[in-house]
Amino acid sequence: MLKKITTITFTLLLSIIILYPVRSFSKNKVEYAIIKGQVSFEVDNPIKLGTVKYGDIETIATADVNEDGSFAFMVPIKQEGFYYIQLPTGERYLRKIRLYLSKGLNFTISIGKEDYELKGSKLGHNKLVQKWNKVVAKIKPYNQLGGPPTTYEDFFPFFEKEILPAVKSFSEKIKTDDPTFNKLMKLAVQADTEYGALHFLFMPRTKHPTKEQLIPYYDELLKENRTFTDADILKLGNGYRWMSVYGKFYNSEAFGVGSPGDGFFGYLKTKLKHVGQPELKEVFIRKNLKAINKTPSWFAYKKFMKSRYKYMTSSKSETFLQEFESKMRSEKGQLGYDFTYPNIDGKEVSFEDFRGSYVYIDIWATWCGPCLKEVPHLKELAEEFADENITFVSISIDEKGDKDKWKKMVEEKDLDWIQLFADKAWQSGIVKNYDIKGIPRFLLFDKEGNIIDNDAMRPSNPDLEEQFKTLLGKED
Repeated sequence: MLKKITTITFTLLLSIIILYPVRSFSKNKVEYAIIKGQVSFEVDNPIKLGTVKYGDIETIATADVNEDGSFAFMVPIKQEGFYYIQLPTGERYLRKIRLYLSKGLNFTISIGKEDYELKGSKLGHNKLVQKWNKVVAKIKPYNQLGGPPTTYEDFFPFFEKEILPAVKSFSEKIKTDDPTFNKLMKLAVQADTEYGALHFLFMPRTKHPTKEQLIPYYDELLKENRTFTDADILKLGNGYRWMSVYGKFYNSEAFGVGSPGDGFFGYLKTKLKHVGQPELKEVFIRKNLKAINKTPSWFAYKKFMKSRYKYMTSSKSETFLQEFESKMRSEKGQLGYDFTYPNIDGKEVSFEDFRGSYVYIDIWATWCGPCLKEVPHLKELAEEFADENITFVSISIDEKGDKDKWKKMVEEKDLDWIQLFADKAWQSGIVKNYDIKGIPRFLLFDKEGNIIDNDAMRPSNPDLEEQFKTLLGKED
């Protein structure tokens, strides 16, 4: 017994030291929830603890299971909500145990193969959560690959006779003195029930129902023509999947009353009709784009995003879009990055303005010695091809405070081709898009704005002149 307690204590201290070293010694008081666990069967290491981010489960801590099956977590609680213990058991799916954690909770969880037991005086709402978890556990076997072979003929009666009455009974018990928990728990019940019912329809089966064979529960969901507007959906571990499967169901050819859109972006546009709140739209768009398994058409992408960039306002979305779009705008044959930067007179000039001409872009800075060595050669080329269909553009990535220095150099060296000033130096869009680590860097584009070479030859390379002539059909 002493060995068991010592092991748990050691695991707990290790979690604190490794996972939260800064917070533990911070002057700002951080309140924790403490979970001491015991697993009665063999599991793989490590056990994970996840919280909910953007409607999905995100791991925030891990703990190894000791020889006696013990483990522990000490979790800093910034905001109360759903957390998940995730046990890797060598099976296709991790087993997940949903908890509701708030500041000051301290309890023990003993996990068996089929169920778990909670003990302690500071359990919070977790006894009630456990009752609902047991209901959800009855649905899961019907929605797992490799589960018992079932069809709608088995599932529909089970769902009507066991699940729907259990949902009604449990919902009536959500009457704690914590309105925040009550609201989220009710939303979780709705999400779990609908997701379980809808996901079943799209799992591989030996027999599928027709629309006419659906039970009344599905008919009501179709009549509702749902638009999701509650941002708390993103606090649910299956929040995104719930919205997605509803859109898929409503607009499916087999069951729905809508119609699936044409192609990926058409279908996404159709499903988005069911997502009404801006934050939900942002997450829904980001997660769908992330799931694309091949590079989409830049034209189709831009057409879809034109009216939807306004939702992608968070730093997470900005970073994601920068990385996502760079894949489409950095490979040969792909449309180039559509920048807009001011010229020396302050007029905004865009990449799109050069359509119809070959474009040779020079990324440079006034402080860059190798860049300045290329200037005379670039000047010669710009003069030689002045009457040809090639546009020469130099884009400075000097710091904002050096803008006057840039203007002065442009005037003194008589750099009379197009001169632009990037907006954020090394953090400018064109630098990040082409993953530019050093300058000078040269880019070459065709008359449609597609990339010919995103690391083109320097002006000092005599072969560059020959390449230009070849493009123009003027080989010697």
